Amino acid sequence: MRYDWYPHRFADIILNSDYALKQEIERVVQLVSFEDVLARFEQENEHRKSSGRKEVQGKQSTINAIFREKFAKFGWEIE
Repeated sequence: MRYDWYPHRFADIILNSDYALKQEIERVVQLVSFEDVLARFEQENEHRKSSGRKEVQGKQSTINAIFREKFAKFGWEIE
């Protein structure tokens, strides 16, 4: 997936003090592809549709779920 890095609330300054952590975050971000997001989104909507629920319009919840799973695989504590 193509993306740009933007610092949020000076996070780049904090992350630059722990370079290994920054690299780990970048690896997780690089593991997520647009194709993965789209496939998961369509799968979730098919499941919702088959159970009589309304389809989700945006992909943000799907992206968040994928990031949550990827970070968990790296041993991160989930929320």
